[in-house]
Amino acid sequence: MFDEMIQRAWSRAGTGEPPLSRAAIEQLLRPSARRAGRALEFLAASYVVMLALAAALAAANLYGYRGNPTMLAVEGGVLALSAAFAAFGVRIYSELRRIGRADLPLAEAVERRLAFYARRIEPWLAMAATTPWLLSFAITSLIDNEHGTYRINHPVEFGLVTTAMLVGTYLALRLSLVPIVVEMRAVLHDLRAQVIEEMPRAEAIRRRSRAWTAVGVVALALALLFSLWLWLRVA
Repeated sequence: MFDEMIQRAWSRAGTGEPPLSRAAIEQLLRPSARRAGRALEFLAASYVVMLALAAALAAANLYGYRGNPTMLAVEGGVLALSAAFAAFGVRIYSELRRIGRADLPLAEAVERRLAFYARRIEPWLAMAATTPWLLSFAITSLIDNEHGTYRINHPVEFGLVTTAMLVGTYLALRLSLVPIVVEMRAVLHDLRAQVIEEMPRAEAIRRRSRAWTAVGVVALALALLFSLWLWLRVA
């Protein structure tokens, strides 16, 4: 329904019909802006949950490895990183929520989200890319605890799995953000130009990305499970 409304508004340009008013354009674009904002909030919140779980498991591992100074230091590092990254994630989520709740003109709200994205994206991606690794290590070190010891029998394979997880998660996250950013930029362009021009293209990209996003989520989940299985074999 919404896609059809965007398409009809776009088609008016060459028909000689009177242009849409500023209020009508804002009303038409508001659902897209809201959807993009909620997508960013959901991503931030989901990684905070995973980091909180990693921190809880690392805390449990501190007791399990209480007699092993080396593993105590490692698990303490995992706990510290998970807690610090979770706090950063909460800050990101809170800032996004403040933008969403603020009574701002639509263009200003979109501008703030884009500025926030440009300012925070790289540190957030670095944090998020390490999240599956931290969670996986916390799980495997809990499962492989042999009377307070943890052995890495195949360090080369262990390093390769770690690198693959970090790089794969980073690339998957960056690609998943592309349609969200394209949609926000299209909304801002059309609000400034006072014409529906970029949104039909952004909607087409979003529709194509939905199938790939679903495939990507399944692939990422399978990759995480496979990494856990492989990690248990090489560790």
